Amino acid sequence: MDSEMFLSIVFKSTVIKTSEKGSLRKCFNSKFRVSTNDMLKESYISMWKKLPEHAIKVRVARPSVLSASKELLTDYKSGRITWETFETRFRDEIKNNPKAVAELQRLKTLSQTKDVYLICYEKNYPCHRFILMHLINELP
Repeated sequence: MDSEMFLSIVFKSTVIKTSEKGSLRKCFNSKFRVSTNDMLKESYISMWKKLPEHAIKVRVARPSVLSASKELLTDYKSGRITWETFETRFRDEIKNNPKAVAELQRLKTLSQTKDVYLICYEKNYPCHRFILMHLINELP
């Protein structure tokens, strides 16, 4: 067998393939929006009291600086835009808001030593908290 290892994972009818050693997890995390920071986590509002007491719980729903604008949220919930368009616009909103970027950096720093949960109303994906997790992981 040559040094190139061919790996694949089948998950929800999607196949991820990679021949680059060590990139399978990165590919999987990207495809399924999994955090690469084990202490950065997500949950939803009704789970708040069930989360570990020592954890830092950050509500990212409106009116948080890390929430989507009312206009963007209305566009998505009314069906005027797709989730992909929402994601693009939301990323732009956050990246162009110095207070939001500072908060993301603060959360990244905190999550280096403590469990940090991003909490919103949606139980599952799609929710903007998953985009926030990616933005945090993309910070230098």
